[in-house]
Amino acid sequence: MAYIEIRDFDKSIYPEIKNAIAKYSEQYINHQINFALSLIESRLSARYDIQAEFQKTGADRNALLITYGLDIAIYNLYSSQEAIPDHRVKRYDDAIEFLQDVVGKKANIAGLPALVIDETNTPKGDIKMGSNPRRANPSF
Repeated sequence: MAYIEIRDFDKSIYPEIKNAIAKYSEQYINHQINFALSLIESRLSARYDIQAEFQKTGADRNALLITYGLDIAIYNLYSSQEAIPDHRVKRYDDAIEFLQDVVGKKANIAGLPALVIDETNTPKGDIKMGSNPRRANPSF
């Protein structure tokens, strides 16, 4: 079971429109869901334990991630059409901008489990830095 389910689309887009732009293909919808989740995971995995979050189901899921994931998936569903509605472009841009803000530590996602860094695998020891002696440039 995916973190975002097909029935979640009904909160963001009319079922008739969703089915028309997806050409009545659940496989195509699932592909766009997986793409959106992969994009979110690739952006947020450095700060959050995304795999733990993606294991959640039902009401335990993060509403913000679902909303932005749906915005990304719906935008990509529309990408097979000749024109993408302006409000879908704006929602997609907002979702990507928010993910960039989270990566840049300008924003946080409340309720998401933070990534635990295992200190036992951190290399320990002194680091010696140096260089060759400075060369004298001959005067011409």
